[in-house]
Amino acid sequence: MIPIKADFGAHLQATIETAESLLKLSIVEHECCCDLKDIDFSGGHSPDYEKRAIQNLYILRYYGAYLCEYRWIYRKILDYLEGRIVNALSVGCGCGVDLAGLYFAAQDNNFDIGKIAYIGCDINDWQDKIEFDSLINRLIIVLT
Repeated sequence: MIPIKADFGAHLQATIETAESLLKLSIVEHECCCDLKDIDFSGGHSPDYEKRAIQNLYILRYYGAYLCEYRWIYRKILDYLEGRIVNALSVGCGCGVDLAGLYFAAQDNNFDIGKIAYIGCDINDWQDKIEFDSLINRLIIVLT
């Protein structure tokens, strides 16, 4: 689980550092990084996100940028929904980076976290997912 830090910068730093150390550990334990050398995102290719090393590489590569983008998008959305109940459904939520963006946007906008419900669905069971105590959330694994 990825614990949420109250501070945006601390959360981002802790998440990246954890993914980096887990990826290094995986390489040392398996004495290779063969799973990582053939990763290709072009032309509709999708890596095997069942493998934790690939999940951690994804976090290292994309988490920071996506967190900032989701935070910005959710700030705009929450401006329009001020005081209302929000039900968010995320299809393909992965590690829950969009959930972290929603959390920080709510914090930025002084939006009542208790009025937000989040459901995240993914076909892969990500080893490290966002964990919030103050937000009603569920991460669902959809088997195909």
